[in-house]
Formats: sequence, structure tokens, C-alpha cells
Amino acid sequence: MENGNGLNPGQHANSQQEYGYLLDQGVLILPVSEMDSIYYYLIHLDKELPDGIHSFYSKNFYCTVINHKGYPNGKVIKKNKVIQQDIYELGKITSTRHANGRDWWILLRKYNTNRYYRFLVTPKGILNYGIQSIGIPIPSPGVGQAVFSPDGTKFANVHIGGGIGSDFHIAVYNFDRCTGELSRPVQWTYADSAWAGGVAISPNSRFLYVPSFKYLYQYDLWADDIPASKDTIAVWDGFFQPPGYSTTFYLAQLAPDGKIYINDSKSAFPAFGCARPCGGEPGFIRPGQCN
Repeated sequence: MENGNGLNPGQHANSQQEYGYLLDQGVLILPVSEMDSIYYYLIHLDKELPDGIHSFYSKNFYCTVINHKGYPNGKVIKKNKVIQQDIYELGKITSTRHANGRDWWILLRKYNTNRYYRFLVTPKGILNYGIQSIGIPIPSPGVGQAVFSPDGTKFANVHIGGGIGSDFHIAVYNFDRCTGELSRPVQWTYADSAWAGGVAISPNSRFLYVPSFKYLYQYDLWADDIPASKDTIAVWDGFFQPPGYSTTFYLAQLAPDGKIYINDSKSAFPAFGCARPCGGEPGFIRPGQCN
């Protein structure tokens, strides 16, 4: 795409040009208006690399504008506009429609807290609706995923960090599509063999699906006790393809066909992850260290 180079400038972009910009749920494309499909907002976060490879967070919340009128492949007309700087949880960009049917809500959690920034994407730009503190703080850093329910009434965040057997944090909130406010938090933790995981919600907005490395769990969001409704609906069958590919469960996505698709953890980290690296447990390692 014309003028499409140089997004997310910084250390990570410079060091990962051979492998690609590794950032789960780090980008989102939204139409400026359904009535005008000429312009699109590219919403994206960067990836900061402080002292260690495990200390990941996002600092810049960017917007890039794409014009498709007169350009077969599109053209970037505004690039890397900083909407707001802070220390954000890594990635986890997701959106849902405002109740007006035109605009979009985006929530970004402040790193290592229970504070969520609320942004509204409109044809006039991206508006900051302030920050909301709710529920129990979620520790960072870590990997995971965030999702709105298809009807926009629920917001869920799954987060795991610290390695195999660390606490797996799940948070589910009610969401108001008019005000952008969260309410009635339900949060719980568990520990199993997971070192990566994701989340998706069924087309009818009732069931929460949580891939947890070797397991796939289902929760009933309509239950009086959501954590107690946990049901193990799939277990990794042990399939392993040398030199390091295993069909374990990682990020999930509800598709337009009504099915939920889940990738495996190795495919998500082609440069850093191995299913059985160096004779040890799964984890993040540098390229060239897998045998």
C-alpha cells in the first residue's frame, strides 16, 4: 500500500523486520462510516521492549488513516498519529458498536491495574471518554485476549503471565453501548498447565470459550455463578509435528460463518516460541535456540 511503511516506529519494529511485528491483537481496521467506505481507521498499539524480553507493554495508542478512493490498493494519508500515550496492557484491541449504530467503542486497560480507558471512534476522530476503575487489578505482563460479545453487552478479558502454571485471570463485565461504561465485574483465577490462552463468545452472546493451551473451557454467561459453570469441552490430543509444532489452543476468533476458529500457540510465535524448546517446557526463546 502506498505510504504504508514505517508503522509503529521503534526498537521492536527495527529488530523484528525479518520475522514480522509480533503483537497479538495489536491492530484493528474500522470504517470511518458505513455510509462512506472510502476512508478507514487503522487502530494500532506499539510494543515496548524495556530491560527484558518478558517485560512487554504498549506505550503509544496510534491511528493511521487509509484512503481507498482512486487507489486500487489504498493509500495511507495520515500515519502514526498518537491518540494517547500511557503504559497499556500489551495488545488486546477489540471493538463493539456504539448504540447509535455508527461509532465504535474501544477499551484499553492500563498496565498492571483495573483501569480502562474508553475511546469512541467517530467520523470526526477518536474521542477519549476518560478512564474507569472497576474490579480487581489484573497483573502484567502477560499474554491473552479481549473480546466483546456479538450483542455488545459483555466485555471479557483473559490474561496469563509468568510461565507455565501461573494464574489464569478471567474478567467478565457488563457493557453499556451508550456510555461505554463497564459494570458488574465477575473475576476469577485458576492454574493449570497453560502458558498461553485466548477468549471468544458464541454468536448468541451466551457462552464464553477460553482456550487454555491443552484445554478448551466453556462458561455460561447467563448462569448465576459463571465460574462454577465451567465445562471442559476439548483436550489437546497430543499431536506434535517436528521440529516444534503442536496443535495446542491459543487465540480464538468468532467468524462471520458463526464458527469459532482457534490457532495454535506455536503458529502465533513463529520466531520466539517452541512447543518443546531445547528439551524443556514451552516458553519464549530467541531464534536459533530451538533444536
